[in-house]
Amino acid sequence: MLTRVLGHCHGQALRLVCVALYGVVLALPADANPSAESPVSIESIFPLAIPRCVSGTVPRRSVLIKPDGASVEIVEAGAPSQLLTLREGLLPEVHYLPDGRHVLLATRSGWVLRLDLALARLVTELRVGTVSNGSVLSAVRADASSLLAVANAEPHTLVVLDEQLKLIKLLRAADRMGRTTSPVAKVGIAKSRGSFIVSFSNMPELWEISYNPKSPEIALGLVHDFQYHEGSFVPGYLNPQRSTLPSPATDFLLSESGNEVMTAHAESGLLHPGAGVRIQVVHLDVRRKIAEFMAPGWPVPGATFAADVRCGP
Repeated sequence: MLTRVLGHCHGQALRLVCVALYGVVLALPADANPSAESPVSIESIFPLAIPRCVSGTVPRRSVLIKPDGASVEIVEAGAPSQLLTLREGLLPEVHYLPDGRHVLLATRSGWVLRLDLALARLVTELRVGTVSNGSVLSAVRADASSLLAVANAEPHTLVVLDEQLKLIKLLRAADRMGRTTSPVAKVGIAKSRGSFIVSFSNMPELWEISYNPKSPEIALGLVHDFQYHEGSFVPGYLNPQRSTLPSPATDFLLSESGNEVMTAHAESGLLHPGAGVRIQVVHLDVRRKIAEFMAPGWPVPGATFAADVRCGP
């Protein structure tokens, strides 16, 4: 279910539009003005089709995960397709590497696989966990290798690998004090910010982890004077910046700009059709809530939203 809702943040109107990847926007009529605490009526939503541009190039070869969840079909224009049997429990994400020849896949049981599409064979595999919830590949950078982030439910870790499946960083999913750990619920990517976004099943935090080697240092705790570097700092590269949430986020969506994250907090702890969902919008620059409202449902997987904050009445 895709929804467009209107909320309010400190006297400013915040317009949110959920956009499916296939290019359909669901919008409220122009005269609609629901309150921030009132559910938005699905009956008031109507579809508006718009063209969408896809950046990048279409890969020469594509990979289709078969219904058995253990094999893939390699498809190439003008050539017979090839079937390759791999490990069971393949996750749906297929990550094409910049060379156009290799892809990375992950399994529910924590395996990461590197395939050579030209040879139609598995060339490398590495186990990074026992239960994984998903993976994302960093945006292509001219000055750095692509990085794969894998969200593990067991153990409670986020694992970052390079294109060759070499371990780059192992992040323990622990709170600020390091006392409580949690399964990693989801990992996403904010391409415009050059960062991974991470939520947790049992921990009320949202992490932003920059994969830009030149990202500025992160201050730990209070800083007396930034100019004179008075305080404790860690490198900004592959270390988390934390936003505190009221409760663990059951799911989240990134805005098209990548600067806002819409987090879902289901009253029952689970998202299901017809259930009311409390939604918060967190701005990653200020790392705090800028809007909160109730919605009648939650968008389908793979959606995004556009946030337009306007000053005035």
